[in-house]
Amino acid sequence: MRDEKHADINKYLAERFPGCNIEQKYDFYRGAQTYKVHISDNTFLLKVGDEFIDDNGTPEILRLFNLWGLAEVLGKEKELGVLVSQRGLETFRRG
Repeated sequence: MRDEKHADINKYLAERFPGCNIEQKYDFYRGAQTYKVHISDNTFLLKVGDEFIDDNGTPEILRLFNLWGLAEVLGKEKELGVLVSQRGLETFRRG
């Protein structure tokens, strides 16, 4: 089930950032799936927590992404990463 949700998140990102290349890997330290969205000369970093994925179905995940303005926040935060959790969106230092 998690894999399907991750695929739907990947699709969401591809729709919001046309022409992007998305790289995925798992962040064991944060307990989150990592998405690196490469577009033009920029790379946006998104991490989606396991608890958020486990506690929400795909329609709710996408609804919350839209409600919180995830694509807009991610597109503005070139120097920071964005973590999605049950509390909402949080930015963090990349590196």
